[in-house]
Amino acid sequence: MPDNVKKQGNSWYQIVKLGQEHLEQIMELQSLIRGQLKNKELCLYVSRDEFREMLGEKGIVLGAIVGGKVVAIFSALFPGEKNPENLGTVLGLPDDELIRVGHLEIAFNHPDYRGKDLYYQMGERIISILRTGNSVRHLCSTIDPKNIPPLKKSLLLDMQIVKINEMYDGLARFILYQDLNRPARWEDNKVVRIDLKDLNRQQQLLQSGWRGVSFIQETDAAFIEYRKLSTNGG
Repeated sequence: MPDNVKKQGNSWYQIVKLGQEHLEQIMELQSLIRGQLKNKELCLYVSRDEFREMLGEKGIVLGAIVGGKVVAIFSALFPGEKNPENLGTVLGLPDDELIRVGHLEIAFNHPDYRGKDLYYQMGERIISILRTGNSVRHLCSTIDPKNIPPLKKSLLLDMQIVKINEMYDGLARFILYQDLNRPARWEDNKVVRIDLKDLNRQQQLLQSGWRGVSFIQETDAAFIEYRKLSTNGG
């Protein structure tokens, strides 16, 4: 059986790279999902033109296909060095490295296919593609601190919280980062847990060389585990 063919329950699905022919299905799926959200801020709307770019040479869109229908997507964008929205500028990357920035963009799945770990599976696949392609080194994304499911999965994909910024008309966002060429290294025995809601304390740690690396759910609270980046590399 091909590696990109999986089974969940009674349904077989295939993870494939999507093309322009899937654009209408993607837009319909996005509309369906946004229509069910109580808090629209958790999932920013992506326009038809933006998806068209990612389906072309400016990105990658993976999809889970069941019976010829797109039931989930995970997308990446290559913003380009002259794009003012390139997250590398927010992170202070040198100008000559901005061309090597990739953004993990929107990911969503049909309500009938939630809880099937599609986000992680497609995220792992898209990161592997980007790493193998060797044109992207600096992988970035933004996540609303209140949007817990993709935050948990992104941290499991070795993305790290490196900054908290106000973006998208003043909304607080975690900025996550991973160097695909150079895995992070950590100081021994320097680990702390911070309440997910305590953004001020997290900001203090981030400004002192710490990074958020994992999500911890307890009975009455959620925490981000922070580790200190080693001064010897990473």
